[in-house]
Amino acid sequence: MAALHHHPFGVGLGMYMQALRDRDQHALRTGRTLIFIGLMIFLIGFVLFESILGISGRDYFGPVGKAALPALLIRVGVILLVRSVQRGRKTLPAANLAASRSRVIW
Repeated sequence: MAALHHHPFGVGLGMYMQALRDRDQHALRTGRTLIFIGLMIFLIGFVLFESILGISGRDYFGPVGKAALPALLIRVGVILLVRSVQRGRKTLPAANLAASRSRVIW
């Protein structure tokens, strides 16, 4: 039995297109997230293999390419941190409400 490997970009694109047709906001958001993750994997791999390791033997980017991977990783980290904080703020009131209802006052 052969293993199937799915890239997040392809799965995200499929989910996004299906969500557009079905007008499903949750699936639309999930599809966009997977597309973003797939693009980041591609960009990190491209920068790593081309500028850092020089797989092709050509120096496309010069010294700028050497700084591209750290800059890209920092940018991805900041984006993920901001998104995490935004999601935390959206779910915080509901979590506090559920926690306050579960307390027993003697």
